[in-house]
Amino acid sequence: MRVLVAGSGPVGRALAIALTRTGIEVTRWTRSGVLAAGQSLPAPSGGRGPCEVAVLAVSDGAIGEVAERLLTEGCAGKETVLLHCAGALPPEQVFAPVRDRVRGVGLLHPLRALAGATEDAEFAGTVFGVAGDEAGRAQAEQLALRIGGRPLALDAAGLGRYHAAAVLAGNHTLALVAAAIDLLVGEGLDREAAAAALGGLLGSAARNVAAHGLPDALTGPIARGDVAVVAMHLAALPEPVRALYRDSARPLLAVARAKGQAGEEAIAAIAALLSKEN
Repeated sequence: MRVLVAGSGPVGRALAIALTRTGIEVTRWTRSGVLAAGQSLPAPSGGRGPCEVAVLAVSDGAIGEVAERLLTEGCAGKETVLLHCAGALPPEQVFAPVRDRVRGVGLLHPLRALAGATEDAEFAGTVFGVAGDEAGRAQAEQLALRIGGRPLALDAAGLGRYHAAAVLAGNHTLALVAAAIDLLVGEGLDREAAAAALGGLLGSAARNVAAHGLPDALTGPIARGDVAVVAMHLAALPEPVRALYRDSARPLLAVARAKGQAGEEAIAAIAALLSKEN
């Protein structure tokens, strides 16, 4: 199998490395040219012909343009399956202008936050959102399995829920981290040290979720039913951080109740504290 990976960002780099490690022949494509094994090469149309699979790990708005360029340059063709990595976009929609010029279209979206670290290329156990027409979905599932991933087949409606779940866990949590950093900076810790400290805390919480799931991974005063500590937090926090604390704490009551460590009376008392305006 010959796979072309388009894009020079962290997703493209990680996927290219992971696929190469499995023995797949991987070609890298960027706007400045076609690369393989670190060397500049002529366009495939001048020699070996189109690739079997093209993975477009580019920005959402560039997917259509890059697909057109791959076809125009001969890097992709009638026997190529086009896959993109933008988890919110239905592949039949984004590839609609070129659909009749390729074998299939699909989505290959790793449920990971990739930022360019060396360990990003390790995908063992990673869930991959996959979607597309018959050929596209089958090819996306095959690549996900090849690098140790777990494909999750999605229809058009499921794609929105899947991507929202990814954003809630991978992005929205960082609003809480940003507020927490500000609190530690206010106590005299420099911003870099605060980010490192809270990054370590967040990493340990994430490992607990991965290892034990919820509700078992929940720790802290709400899990214990510690009414006094929650009251202390609310008294110490300025607005709007206090409102953010309340809004994020309320859903934890159900998780704490499911864990069973806190008594119902304590959970009710915490719920009452969280319902107050100040």
